Amino acid sequence: MNLKKFFIIFFILFLAACGKTGKNFNEGYVEYIKNGETTMHEIVQEIGEPNRKGTADGREWWIYEYNTYKLGKTLSKDLQIVFDDKGVVKAITFSSNFP
Repeated sequence: MNLKKFFIIFFILFLAACGKTGKNFNEGYVEYIKNGETTMHEIVQEIGEPNRKGTADGREWWIYEYNTYKLGKTLSKDLQIVFDDKGVVKAITFSSNFP
């Protein structure tokens, strides 16, 4: 294999090892989200539309997620919010391994 082909293959593999999924969001706002108080509208104003929406047991839930992959290291943050029938936060779960 010649040197040019080697570098092309190396570059392709390097690009495949790096990437992002989801949409980055301001995790600093999470501490201000309060059960029974914060509304859907307020959340959209602060961190935008969620990556996914769904319903479970008649309640709407939103998921915000952001993941980065770089040479074997994965960083992720995930926010899950469940709303009551009036569009007010009923429960939240947040996890992150970002520094």
